[in-house]
Amino acid sequence: MMNSRSNLWSLRLLISGLCCSMLTPATCAQVNSARPVAIDESALTLFSRDLQLSASSPGLLMNLDVNEGDVVEQDRVLASLDRREMELRLELSKLRYKAAIQKRDSTVELRLASEAVLVASEAKKRTDSLEANVASQTERDQVNFEYQRAVLTEEQARETQVLNSIDVDVLASEIRVAELLLDIQSITAPLGGVVVAIFKRPGEYVQPGEPIIRLVKNDVMRVSALVSLEESENIERHAPVRFIVKPDKQHSTARIFTGRVLAVSPENQRENMSSVPVLAEIRNTELILKANVTGTLEIYLPDQVASPVEVGPSK
Repeated sequence: MMNSRSNLWSLRLLISGLCCSMLTPATCAQVNSARPVAIDESALTLFSRDLQLSASSPGLLMNLDVNEGDVVEQDRVLASLDRREMELRLELSKLRYKAAIQKRDSTVELRLASEAVLVASEAKKRTDSLEANVASQTERDQVNFEYQRAVLTEEQARETQVLNSIDVDVLASEIRVAELLLDIQSITAPLGGVVVAIFKRPGEYVQPGEPIIRLVKNDVMRVSALVSLEESENIERHAPVRFIVKPDKQHSTARIFTGRVLAVSPENQRENMSSVPVLAEIRNTELILKANVTGTLEIYLPDQVASPVEVGPSK
C-alpha cells in the first residue's frame, strides 16, 4: 500500500516537472501563481434581463394567450391585435397580384397589333404599286396613316407588356408589405423567459410603444461589477468568469456558476476613474440564482492559461 502511494506521488511530481520544463521559468511561475480578479458582493449587482413587450402599431388587443407566471419559449405568440382589416388587405393584394400575372402573360393585344401591322403593310404595298391615276393622293395618305398607326399600336402593345411585368413586381411588394403589417399585429417573445406582468387585457386599445407584457429571462443572469482601473486593462471581452455563492443553511458547500464577460466599460479611459464597471452573464439553467442572491465574481485574465471555466455562446 505504501509503495503504491509513493509511486503515485512520484508520478505526479514527474508530470509536474515535465510541464514546467516545457515552459520558461517566468511562465511556469505565472501558471503556478495565477489568480483571477475577484470581486466581492459589495461591488456586485446581480440581475435578470427584463423586457417590456409592446405593439408596433395601434389597434385593439384581441387575444392574450399567456398568464402571469407562464414560462414561454422564444418566438411564441403571446398576444395579438385585431387582424381582420390586415387580413382583408392581404387577400386583396393577392387577388390583384393574380390578375396582374394573368395580364402580364396574355399576348392577345400584341398578337392583334402584329397582325394589324401585316394587314396595313400589305395594303400599303398594293397602294404604292398602283398608278397615280388609279389611287388619289388622299387615298395613299390614308393607307400610310393606317400603316403607321398599326406600327405604333404594336410598339405600344410591347411597352404595355413591360409595364405589366413591372405591375407584377409592384404588387408582389405590396403583398410583402401586407404580410409584414399582418405579422406585427402579433406580439411574440423575442427570447425565452417568464411572464411576470400583464398591463393590457383583451378589448383595450393600445398605442405603439405602450407596454403590454413584461418578460424576464432568468436562465441567464447578468452581473455588474466594479474592478480597479489597473485590473480592467487586462480583462478581455468574453473572458471566462465564475460566480460563487457561499454555503448557507440549505447548502453545505459553495455553489459555482460559470459565464463570460460581456463588456468592459469604455470609461476606463478616464484618468479620474478609480473603478470601472464590467458586465458579465452567468448561466442559470436550473433557475437557482435570483436577483437577491449574493456571491463573489471571479474573472480570469488572458495570461491564466489553465481555466476551469467553460464558456458558451450567449442565448
